[in-house]
Amino acid sequence: MLPPLLTGSMLLFIANRSLGRVSEDMARAQVDEITAATETECRRYFERAVRLSNIMSDIARIGQVSITDIDAWKPRLFANKRAVPEVSAIIYISPTGAGTFLAGSGDEFEYGVGFPNAQGTLDVISYPAKLDGTLDTSRPRRFVHDLETRPWHQAAKASDQPVWTEPYQSTATTAFGGRGGLGVAYVRRIVAADGRPLGELAIVQRFSAVNEFLEARARHLDGYLLLHSEDGLILGTSLPHRTDEGDPKESPVGGREDPQRLVDLANDPHEVERALLPILQSPAGALRDPERLAKFVAEGRTFRARETKVRVREGSAWRLVVALPEPSLLGAARSAQSGMLAAGVSLVGLSALAGAVLATRLSRPLRGLARFASSIGAGGFEKRSDGSVNTTREMAELGSALDRMAEDLRQRVTLLAERDAAEQATAVKSRLIAHVSHEFRTPLNAIMNYAELLRDAANANDCQRDADDATHIMTAGRHLLSLIENLLDLSTIEAGRLRLETHPFPIAVLIDEVAATSRPIVERNRNRQHVVPPTPADARMTSDPTRVRQILINLVANAGKYTQDGDVTLRTEIDSAGGKVHFVVSDTGPGIPPDMLGRVFEPFIHVSNATTRGALQSEAGTRAGAGLGLAISRQLARTLGGDIDVKTSAAGTRMTLTLPLHAVTSPEAASTV
Repeated sequence: MLPPLLTGSMLLFIANRSLGRVSEDMARAQVDEITAATETECRRYFERAVRLSNIMSDIARIGQVSITDIDAWKPRLFANKRAVPEVSAIIYISPTGAGTFLAGSGDEFEYGVGFPNAQGTLDVISYPAKLDGTLDTSRPRRFVHDLETRPWHQAAKASDQPVWTEPYQSTATTAFGGRGGLGVAYVRRIVAADGRPLGELAIVQRFSAVNEFLEARARHLDGYLLLHSEDGLILGTSLPHRTDEGDPKESPVGGREDPQRLVDLANDPHEVERALLPILQSPAGALRDPERLAKFVAEGRTFRARETKVRVREGSAWRLVVALPEPSLLGAARSAQSGMLAAGVSLVGLSALAGAVLATRLSRPLRGLARFASSIGAGGFEKRSDGSVNTTREMAELGSALDRMAEDLRQRVTLLAERDAAEQATAVKSRLIAHVSHEFRTPLNAIMNYAELLRDAANANDCQRDADDATHIMTAGRHLLSLIENLLDLSTIEAGRLRLETHPFPIAVLIDEVAATSRPIVERNRNRQHVVPPTPADARMTSDPTRVRQILINLVANAGKYTQDGDVTLRTEIDSAGGKVHFVVSDTGPGIPPDMLGRVFEPFIHVSNATTRGALQSEAGTRAGAGLGLAISRQLARTLGGDIDVKTSAAGTRMTLTLPLHAVTSPEAASTV
């Protein structure tokens, strides 16, 4: 009996040690992933100031605004603040020493101008402002501002290149009478091509936004995040207080907050900070050990934590502390460990039973079954090849049961692997959609706004060529934005999260709107557009008018793009008896090749072969696009309870959108599909 017991005990010991290491590795990997994601999010936030600084300095260099007329900068400040709302303040100082600024967030802003006085400071007058540029001149605020004391001005004078300041107490206000907060500024001296100074520009970023997304991320993780500088200055924290909105008093050195602030946290009533403080100040660097996570107890819970150096902007060397509760961090690994330990205990019992009957007729088959059970525990799910254990009916049934268990476990492991792969793919797709929505549409809108400003300025200066160039930029931007919206629509439909707003509406009004929107596209290729209204003229249908309009515009525009010097007709036929409405879009174009007819509704498919190449351009020409219009149209039609039918010949193509006259109007159908 002793050898089997020793064998089982050894297996338990090895399993416990191995799973302990695996648990630690999984925990470190999760903390590293959170650190990398937080670093990326912070970096994107600070890069917005760099992009805005580049745009505004270029405007000054090309002479789009007078560098000496401070009031001329006002529309530029408001336009750029609308384009990049994440920055907290924009400050410009002209070569004469006069300055202007716009600061604030949300609905509270302050705009001001200042002029040099005999004392070498600025006499400043400012007003409450709205983001549309209107000022409340009935509430002026007058004060004296000393540029020489501001860290951003000192940094601009000390460097010929754009630089980031160290964190300092910003005086930029969020409302009249508001206090400044901890922030950094991206500053530069603007110089013309001939070396003339054009002034100083500072784009201020507050750490309050860093606090906000640290809090949001930590709340999701049920943990804590803390961003601080090398000398102990707390820059951002997910804890309830705001360190960047604390005591606004500045230390004598460069406007930086006293590093003693970190030590003062020992008196903070929050238990997590008190528990973190000794680890942060530990000479041994317990938080920086690459092999293991530091452990501490706070609020009755055990936490695991690590501190990692992050670079969230050029020149920064900050550190991020990630502290997560141990149960959620190691929960999955501990569960697996407990299961394996339970299996090991069962194995020890089985081994002891085998030893007790070692001299009997059951010793050999039990050893065989024990080996098979061990192989299952080690991940081997193949059926038994040894039939010698079937010495009795009970042994045969036990062997068959183990076979079935092995097969069931194999199937479950396979299904779990497939599920994990599918969930990972879904997560990747969701991240892609979020990145496309945020990273593409926001800068595109900024580009189009600036192009509109450039076009207006060119028209005002009678520079037709520049105005045409700006118009081309806006046209290309709108086209790219439509491609992105199509991709997002397709992903939303495929994910089953399309929102429908169903209500009755007149069909004739919808047809008029579609015709007016699509007419420029149809006539671009010298086509003639014909509209046959519904009969009766006051016919109504119940559906989502926005989605129906989107489908029809896609179909009519598609017909116009594939037809030259021809006719495009939109006809509406109402089948009251069948409860259907048919929207027929026909053209006199070259038609669809038979081998492509079955694929025109697939995503990213273009009809481009010898039949159409002579009349139409490829993706680089008139028909530029992602090939998503027809795919989205059919999926939208089916979501609305209908479908799209296509018929084609050498004389043209006919596409028929069939929808129910009265779609389902239940709350479920009218919300997320």
